Amino acid sequence: MTYNEFLADLTKLNSTGWVLYGLDKGIRVSFSVNGEFLGNADPITVLCSVHKGVVYMPMFWVEAAQKIGLDSEVAREIAFATDNLIGHNPSIRRDLLIATGIERSTPAA
Repeated sequence: MTYNEFLADLTKLNSTGWVLYGLDKGIRVSFSVNGEFLGNADPITVLCSVHKGVVYMPMFWVEAAQKIGLDSEVAREIAFATDNLIGHNPSIRRDLLIATGIERSTPAA
């Protein structure tokens, strides 16, 4: 899965209630499977569950990224931008905010 494919898939899910969560303003959505609340999930783990039917907790984003075929370096950039960590790529953060519907516009291609 490429970065652009990841954003396109995330955009398709943007009506699911994404929010900025916690002190660091991580991008999260409340996540349930079969009516059971599993917590607040990040974009990588959500797409993994949608595509592969496997649910990982956010701390296991590396495994989730591998499962959906997302390049490890791209996944790291996405995870850092998702969690608003120091050194993240601001343009990736903006693309994620737009793809999740938290901000309005269109992601850069």
